[in-house]
Amino acid sequence: MNNYWEERYLSGGKIWGDIPSISVLEADKNFSRYSFRRIHIPGCGYGRNAGFFINKGYVVSGSEISATACRLAGEKFPSLKLINCSMLEENFIPGSIDAVYAFNDLHLFKLDERLKLISIWSDMIKFAGMIFCTVFSELEDSFGKGAETEDNTFETKPGRPVHYFTKDDLVSHFKNLTHVKDGIFDEPEDHDGKHIHKLRYIILKKEK
Repeated sequence: MNNYWEERYLSGGKIWGDIPSISVLEADKNFSRYSFRRIHIPGCGYGRNAGFFINKGYVVSGSEISATACRLAGEKFPSLKLINCSMLEENFIPGSIDAVYAFNDLHLFKLDERLKLISIWSDMIKFAGMIFCTVFSELEDSFGKGAETEDNTFETKPGRPVHYFTKDDLVSHFKNLTHVKDGIFDEPEDHDGKHIHKLRYIILKKEK
């Protein structure tokens, strides 16, 4: 995984441009409702989504496996507290974060790793904290293409299996948290040609 992303950022730089995902608006609306200020972004990349939250006054931390992406993020957002590590290796003080904004991370991992990530994110947020998560859906054009490595998980690019979530699948992954809201939205991108991703999002609260 490390080699894949390091090579992508080395060759492509700011692959998705500087405009943040449209999902930041929904996340901000929900975070603001509870006056959250300390948020964490796993798989932060070069900071295009982090920049939105920083500019809105949030205290933002993140993790990123690619050293090149970390360098790009640090150059543009000096206040971003970014750790160069795998998301699976993060070690935060339990309850030290108000909310997690996980954009298109979870679908890049195997089932056991996905469950571990959710456990890590759940531990780091405070009681009544929130997780906002977006993932690839089964409505993606790439669904079913490439070798199937697990149920609904396909290696659409060499070295990068992707899990495609149905609504029920996504909700069941977070069964230990309180479900607040979920939905699906179109995410336009312009790398490797213009295309639109069909992404699912889910919002959870920690109330147990």
